[in-house]
Amino acid sequence: MFHFFSILPQKLKEAFRRFPVAFGFVALYWILLAILGGVLLFDDPPKFFSHLGLFALIYPLSAASVEIACRLCKEADRALPRYIHPGLHGLWLVLSLYLALTYTWDQAYSQPYSFICLLFTAFALPFLLPFYAEERDLKVWRFGIWMLKAIWLSLRTAFLACLLLCLIALAIHLLASISRPKFLYAEAVILAFGGVWPLMMLCAFPRLSQCEEEKKGFAYMAARMSSLALLPILCVAQLAIFIYVFPILITFDLPQGIFGILTALAMFFWLTIAGFCYPERFQDAPKSNFTLYKILPVSMFALLLITAVAIAQRLLTYGITLKRLYLLAFHLWCYGACIIALLPKQKMLRRLLLSFAAVFAICSFGPWRLQAIAGHCVFAQMEQFVQEHQGPKLPMNAEIYRQFAASLPKEDQAHLQALAKRFKSEAKDYARQAFDFTEPYDPEILQNRN
Repeated sequence: MFHFFSILPQKLKEAFRRFPVAFGFVALYWILLAILGGVLLFDDPPKFFSHLGLFALIYPLSAASVEIACRLCKEADRALPRYIHPGLHGLWLVLSLYLALTYTWDQAYSQPYSFICLLFTAFALPFLLPFYAEERDLKVWRFGIWMLKAIWLSLRTAFLACLLLCLIALAIHLLASISRPKFLYAEAVILAFGGVWPLMMLCAFPRLSQCEEEKKGFAYMAARMSSLALLPILCVAQLAIFIYVFPILITFDLPQGIFGILTALAMFFWLTIAGFCYPERFQDAPKSNFTLYKILPVSMFALLLITAVAIAQRLLTYGITLKRLYLLAFHLWCYGACIIALLPKQKMLRRLLLSFAAVFAICSFGPWRLQAIAGHCVFAQMEQFVQEHQGPKLPMNAEIYRQFAASLPKEDQAHLQALAKRFKSEAKDYARQAFDFTEPYDPEILQNRN
């Protein structure tokens, strides 16, 4: 650790020479966060800060990741077409501005899927673009191991810096009697994780020449030990899930949600083990391990089929919601992941990353996005509910909505409120077609009815 700090100035110079534009995005990230920290000085901050906060959350670091991916392609002597580099930056800027201007913090918190998709795709690009011409994913695996080391080193440094800066903020608070101490602590955290952490990441970012080495060191040994220890445990866990499912199949009394969680956990651990133990497939591993690598995806198919029945039952019983649609999309991707695992092993890691990013992007952007489908379903349910209770025509203003709600029994009032609330979280684009006022889900509208 102390050796790293002694060579830190040299590392910063090297990182600046490698990624000069990425340094600019990191500086932008820190400046935006520092400005947002000043919001704590206001009792009622302007709404502009909400959009600025979302922009700071998604754009600077994702744009830095895009820039790093393009620079790594140049280091690998794989020049991209001229329009790719500026095209990616322009696309990320447009998407970031669109999300930041069309969402509020509450909406981003309730439906963060588009934000997660944008960030995941940006952070996956350094694993995809520089290695697109490779025949095997061994270099991608080594790059990932080096990235884990870089993340660990940068986070450890950022936590230490955050602790020291918070102690300094505490001393200033006690000595100067600051009236708003939250501002000091917020700026300390922002300086640590908005400035120190991304800078340390750039300094510790691996070179592609490090991924060329064939040394079988600690990472290879850990992969071999993990396969020997974790593969049997995963097989036992899957067997336990099948034993749990067997009486359910006989009675066809599908569980509410626990089985889907178990299947998702089994899928996650299987993908983690398959990715971490990837080099073993090109080495002299025990034959039993190769057999398990073929059996586990097939056994996952059986669990996924049962989960598909449970998802279909919930969709038919409780209706379509945004979360259930994303769950269905993830479920379909799991089928694809099992098929990818059964295909030739050379490009498994890149196929998994690319397929997940593609499915997530298709579901989150465009006129076919799942949010538009869920919004249409919510509006159709509202129309059906109003017609069944002989209500007024849509859209309703506040007074008509209050009178209509007052004519309903309490159970139907609760159902109407639940439908109206879903417009905020799932169907914002359709809200104006149903209501002429902003918050129909507010309980005070029903409490103050005539």
